[in-house]
Amino acid sequence: MAPPTRDFAKRPKAKVGKRAPAKINSTDTSFKTTSVGVRSQGKSLDKNKNATGKQLQGAESSAAARMELASSRGNALSTLQASLRHHAPAVRASGLRGIRDAVQSLSSLEVTLGISILEANLPSLLPNMCRCWLDEDDDARRLAVCLFGDILKNIKSSSEQADLKCLAPFVPFLCAYASSALNSLDRSVRKDGALLVGMLASSDPSPSFSTLSSITEGEGGNSAMAAEMGKHVDLFIPSLERLLSSMSFGGRGRNNAGSKEGKKRKRDKNNSTQPA
Repeated sequence: MAPPTRDFAKRPKAKVGKRAPAKINSTDTSFKTTSVGVRSQGKSLDKNKNATGKQLQGAESSAAARMELASSRGNALSTLQASLRHHAPAVRASGLRGIRDAVQSLSSLEVTLGISILEANLPSLLPNMCRCWLDEDDDARRLAVCLFGDILKNIKSSSEQADLKCLAPFVPFLCAYASSALNSLDRSVRKDGALLVGMLASSDPSPSFSTLSSITEGEGGNSAMAAEMGKHVDLFIPSLERLLSSMSFGGRGRNNAGSKEGKKRKRDKNNSTQPA
């Protein structure tokens, strides 16, 4: 039978001229290194390749920076659009003012350059703007409606984009958000939705609802924007009918009729209480 091991065994001491024996649970951590020779030609190729890649990336980033909208205070469009999701209405309204400032500043540039910059930013600008059409805050919502008017004004200022063909791909969700505003429970949102429908209808200089639904692009000189609007005009007609029916145009007549009925009831009551 083997003798029992001690819990606290003494460390063996090294004798003179000899190393102490290694422990049983020791791990060898030694390693070896070798050098690899690289030719100078390969180094130069790698350096040229890295320099070319950095130059291309710098050119792309500078081109993207030049094409991005910025306000007069130097705030980029991405920064301003981030504030549109803030919980405070004042911050959202401030972001919309900055975007309006950036869009209006394009008028000081050359027309072709301003339109190209605006077209490059439409895919990110329009969805965030349309979301603010349904904002519960009146100031933020009306600023978003005015921003859409500024965009239309800038695009129409160009002779090449007078027919708003650059907005044709965005018509489906523009009409969807405008229809959602028309069907809102808030009366002020419905009124702003009616303004948006009027702006969208301005894409055709002489809109006619009897022929708008049958318009096709390139037929009778109609614009691409008007052709797309003709495909979605059915979204607005029921909502506009409900909006018109909810407005109290005949409120004064109803009040007069109600006052006459009240006087008649009072007169009948006085006659009934008189002694026979």
